[in-house]
Amino acid sequence: MFKCRHRFHDILIVSIIFFKKEVNGMNSIGQTIKMYRKMLNLTQEELAQKVRVGTHTIEKYESGEQIPSNQTLLKLSTALDIPASELAKTNHVNSATTN
Repeated sequence: MFKCRHRFHDILIVSIIFFKKEVNGMNSIGQTIKMYRKMLNLTQEELAQKVRVGTHTIEKYESGEQIPSNQTLLKLSTALDIPASELAKTNHVNSATTN
């Protein structure tokens, strides 16, 4: 039971951080991916393996150099255990950088 409570606490903290960044206009899909990846204690390499992309691709997503495709967003949401809508709402489409 303690583990569940701890997980709820982590989610609450992440949600507060996410909300603050969104209010300040500072949130991006890359920041969201990184935040949830770190919350799950995953390395970029581990996330890349789960999503079946290269580590360099995850680096590009997190740095904002590249935006994941809708298909990749679904894979990321599954790997990070969050709703795809959570990622999609931060996905500012830029056709020049989509994967």
